[in-house]
Amino acid sequence: MTWDEICKRAGGRRNYNGWRALTATLRRREVARLMFQHPGKGMTGRYGWQSAAAQVLGVSRATICRDAAILENQWRADHKCPLCGSLTVPMSHETGG
Repeated sequence: MTWDEICKRAGGRRNYNGWRALTATLRRREVARLMFQHPGKGMTGRYGWQSAAAQVLGVSRATICRDAAILENQWRADHKCPLCGSLTVPMSHETGG
């Protein structure tokens, strides 16, 4: 494999991985919307919401479970916003916040 081929391959992988990261971010945004669309007990809302979200978004339930875990971790009280650096405030359905 020549150096040029190696560079092209690495560039293609960077592009593909960037695309995957973008689609994951957009999907997580939709997962967050679905999580809070029908609030119930706790953050996740009603029973079976992950299966319903997976069907709506066209991905597996495991993908939704992983996305929900990532979102819950990001929403913990001491999490800093990656854009502005300020502390985020966790949302609570019980308090309406």
